Amino acid sequence: MDVIVLMAADRKGNIVGGCRFEFSIDGGKTFSPAQADGMKWSFAVPSASQLDSIIIRGTPAAPQYWAAEGAFKADSNGALIPAGASPAFFFVEGTFVMEGPAGPERTWGMHTVTVILFHLSIFRDRTQEAFEALKANADKWVKNADGRWLPPGEPTSWSTPTLPNGEFSLVTPEILGTTTTLVTPPPGREPHPPLVVPPLSFTRGRYSPQTTDFILERKQEGSLPKAFLVSWPRSLRRTVDAGPTPFLVYLTHLLNQNFEEHNAGDSFQDYPFGWNYLYISVYSYLNYREDPLKTYSRGLLYQIAASQKQLVLVIPVGDARLKDSREVGDCVNATLLEELLEAIQSFCFRAAGLFRPPVQHVGRVALASFSSGNEQLAYFLARDENKAHPFYRNTLREVYCFDIPRHRVAALAAHAVNWASVGEKHEEKVIRIYGTSAGAFVPVHQALLGKPPPRDHAYVASTAHRTVAVLPEHSWLPILPNTYSNWEDLAQQVHQLFCGAMLMDALRRSPGF
Repeated sequence: MDVIVLMAADRKGNIVGGCRFEFSIDGGKTFSPAQADGMKWSFAVPSASQLDSIIIRGTPAAPQYWAAEGAFKADSNGALIPAGASPAFFFVEGTFVMEGPAGPERTWGMHTVTVILFHLSIFRDRTQEAFEALKANADKWVKNADGRWLPPGEPTSWSTPTLPNGEFSLVTPEILGTTTTLVTPPPGREPHPPLVVPPLSFTRGRYSPQTTDFILERKQEGSLPKAFLVSWPRSLRRTVDAGPTPFLVYLTHLLNQNFEEHNAGDSFQDYPFGWNYLYISVYSYLNYREDPLKTYSRGLLYQIAASQKQLVLVIPVGDARLKDSREVGDCVNATLLEELLEAIQSFCFRAAGLFRPPVQHVGRVALASFSSGNEQLAYFLARDENKAHPFYRNTLREVYCFDIPRHRVAALAAHAVNWASVGEKHEEKVIRIYGTSAGAFVPVHQALLGKPPPRDHAYVASTAHRTVAVLPEHSWLPILPNTYSNWEDLAQQVHQLFCGAMLMDALRRSPGF
């Protein structure tokens, strides 16, 4: 008789209870329960090597964990191994040949004992299914300027390079040029007089994403967010000697503002895998459709590559049917956000063949946000229940704000300064805020740098741990290749460029990544 011993493990690899197991030796036609003995479950078969396959089903008791099945077979030595692709939730700890009694009848003889661990996971991998849905339904949902959404040829992954030769415009370390020019903006609803400003300083660079990408789906009914994009640099090791994982959590703009646009409502109802979720909150944030100075294009993966920093990008996919901070749910809770990142770290190490992550905690974390998404960042920083948590105080080390609505920037800066005044080595926490309005940034400059701002319409003031960048629409005009017939179009292009260009600057200045 050969015996299979089954045990459940949490995200840190600790053996726990709370899971029942069944098995099938007839190709999944019928399942029989394994026998429970504390946290161990087991079943016996006459000879594993004589079976075509053994299918094991794990069913967690807690609703937040996925049930899963794995198929196994015996190799020529009698050891149990995965049949086909390695089952994502299972890990064969080892097969041992023993002599003695085994099975319910306690039959004496030579037999094998195989120990299999089942991972209690809040995530399952939906990467390929989601990408196929993105490609398959594009014609149905693209009804605007984003129609050129895919690169030429046949993309094979979320990070298939989208730019010819990987070349694009990227901001220089100075951000602003050293000379000034008189700029006359296009007409708008309000008068915008000519200004003398230093133009933005950009150069050309050639970088392409080199990442392994995941779309991870959460199980529990009602949980938010239900899905996450995870982009892991291939050069960041997932091996037994890896250190704690550095993360950048990027909060997109509030998706609810797109809910009624471009007939998108129907697709936004299918949360989290409707086409507009996959495109608007994931694909369009990851990639450049063309050079960012030419069109609305965000390219977070390109900017991370250009910064030459090694970190894992995480984008929570919010629910557009909701409003305000509820869109990303648990991501504005320090306790739950830390648990989510630990679960992501655990999942990605398992995907690389390590059932137990080499470290139990995550590394340095940055929290970034764009546009109305900064409301969620401000809410996270302001919540009293977050302020005593070690993640808030110690693990979160950097905060980046990209073009928050001007009437909210002073409050966000105040919350960020309060966050940066607590915790271990709090004087080394990083705050970087970028926007367009010199007037709105007066209290921001005072709060972050402890002195009044310069009297310039455009300026960049930066230290090792603080950046205040005021980059009004006028200062972008000299470098933009397009012409603009009205102020609103110019303002929207510049607004998108804070997302499409300034992450690289924030990361490049990071003292810790």
